[in-house]
Amino acid sequence: PTLGARAASLGVASNPQSIGALFSVAAISYTLMCPVAGWLATDGRVPPRRVIVAGLLLQAAGLVLLGLPAAEHRAKRQMVAALLLLGLGEATAMTPVMEDMLSLVRATSEHEREATLNFLSGAVASAFALGQLAGPLLGATLSLRIGFGWLCDGLAVALLSLALLLTALHLQVCKTAPSKQEVAQG
Repeated sequence: PTLGARAASLGVASNPQSIGALFSVAAISYTLMCPVAGWLATDGRVPPRRVIVAGLLLQAAGLVLLGLPAAEHRAKRQMVAALLLLGLGEATAMTPVMEDMLSLVRATSEHEREATLNFLSGAVASAFALGQLAGPLLGATLSLRIGFGWLCDGLAVALLSLALLLTALHLQVCKTAPSKQEVAQG
């Protein structure tokens, strides 16, 4: 509900068809980027966690751009660019999540694998459901209370924080994990 109102207030889109077209920018870029993100995170090209972090950074950039005030002559291009970044970022962040989760499962003992896989699967499903439930309600409420731009900035900060946390955890695991040579020597 907030993007449509934002688009209307900027004169970017004023009817359901044009607002729907804006939403399709993110959906199309997401759809096209998913195979690319999957390819990047396959066969050791780029570690899945790095691809996820790159996606979070793209989304944060899209949110900042979406929330920035726009001059009338560039409002439409700015919004389309922001939605493009959001779609690309979401695909880049979400596509390798399953591979990353499976690597966590493989790192557990054989006895714990099934429980770990079931827990992670349930956690991801719950996170999606919670986002679909709370996202529109919180987004609309916070947008009215603090403003659309501040809401976008706050979400961008949350994504940047998550990217930093994932990077720090990855670096910590890399520090403590045995090297390939140590693993080969047994």
